[in-house]
Amino acid sequence: MFEKENEDLATEVRRVAEHQIGRLERFESGASDQLVKMSVWLTASLLAINSGGALAALNVAEHFEFPTPAALLFGIGILLALLSGVAIQGFQSKAAQPLEELLLYWRGVQISGVEDIERAVELAKPLITLNRFAFIPPTIGWFSGLAFFVGAIALGLHVEHRGKAVVDRCLELQNDMLSLKPRRADSRELFIALKCDPTRL
Repeated sequence: MFEKENEDLATEVRRVAEHQIGRLERFESGASDQLVKMSVWLTASLLAINSGGALAALNVAEHFEFPTPAALLFGIGILLALLSGVAIQGFQSKAAQPLEELLLYWRGVQISGVEDIERAVELAKPLITLNRFAFIPPTIGWFSGLAFFVGAIALGLHVEHRGKAVVDRCLELQNDMLSLKPRRADSRELFIALKCDPTRL
């Protein structure tokens, strides 16, 4: 009777082990592919938009003074995009060994029919810890996107403010050059240096 119960228990344990192995193998292959794809696309997208913002800031610097806050935000966005990709890869590499050890444990259980709950819990702990902090890489990505968004606003405000200031200054210089008694001798040089366009004044 006891032998029959033991055999039934071993069969049930093997069934559980088979289920766990299938689940872990699916997770291992699916999570790996998904993380790699997510890492590539997320990092590339965030790098592209923040780099575009940085180039726009450099383009603005040709016409007005350098937009330091916007450029800093785009730079931070680029760094955060890279950090997000590194974090995703780090999580993937840290999960690889505990996942493999847990798979080996369940394969052993499938063969022996004997389960050690404490050992299973101990082996699963690193994966549980990693899962608890899995929000970190996407959060870094969100902050990178936020840096771009705020940087774009800062750049727009800079262009609007500086553009108005430059136009006012160009008008002042143009009026001075056209007056009968110019107040400044270098109005023409300043007009050229500021890249003033008489057709837009």
